[in-house]
Amino acid sequence: MPDFYVIPLSYYIFFIPGLIIAWFKKRFEIVFLSLLPVIGAFIAGGYDFRVLLAAPIWVICIAFSFNFLRESFRRKYGPFAAVGAFIILAAGLFPSVRYIWTISQDPNSLWLLPHKDVAVSRLIQDIVLGVPNPSTKMKWEEFNRKIDPTLITHDTMVCPLGAYAIMHLYLQNFDDKKILTFIDQGTQLLATPEEIFKLNTRAIANYIPTGKNLKLVWEVSDRSQTIINTFSRYNK
Repeated sequence: MPDFYVIPLSYYIFFIPGLIIAWFKKRFEIVFLSLLPVIGAFIAGGYDFRVLLAAPIWVICIAFSFNFLRESFRRKYGPFAAVGAFIILAAGLFPSVRYIWTISQDPNSLWLLPHKDVAVSRLIQDIVLGVPNPSTKMKWEEFNRKIDPTLITHDTMVCPLGAYAIMHLYLQNFDDKKILTFIDQGTQLLATPEEIFKLNTRAIANYIPTGKNLKLVWEVSDRSQTIINTFSRYNK
């Protein structure tokens, strides 16, 4: 979430002491895994989602703090510690739930993951599978559709505009890397029209025929329209 905390601020009351406790308990692997993705994100850039790899380890650090409180106050101050912990948890939970509820009202609120790319990926998945009437509608178990690959009568190469990781996800069971060699595993947004044309022709030159028809698919855009017009003369 580019505009919200990975971990609510109030949880640092548990996380930081838990990190220290883990260090003194010589659980250095937990300290290392908690900090390494954060350091890497600073090096790679502010939008590097690999920082999320540390989140489950942060939960372990928080558990160290909870365990310390339980062992230290369970006899005399147990109820007070429990109430305090609940208040701190609520201080992080309520804003998080409110944020998730707010963005759920707008499927395009996350500009890096627009819902349009989901629709495009569903359509392309149907085209790859040779479905008679491709659609953008949600399918049953659409990330793991039970289709016999030997029944697919054609190969497909796709050049999407912006659906990158999302399209790889939808095509993962159908050799997504081969399908997206048409744009070198990227998207139109990452290349100029000249670069797109070069990548397209290179993929076709390296294509190894399998005895099936070959479908070439572009998402229509300002970057691809001229290329589509150029390839249209070879429709048959």
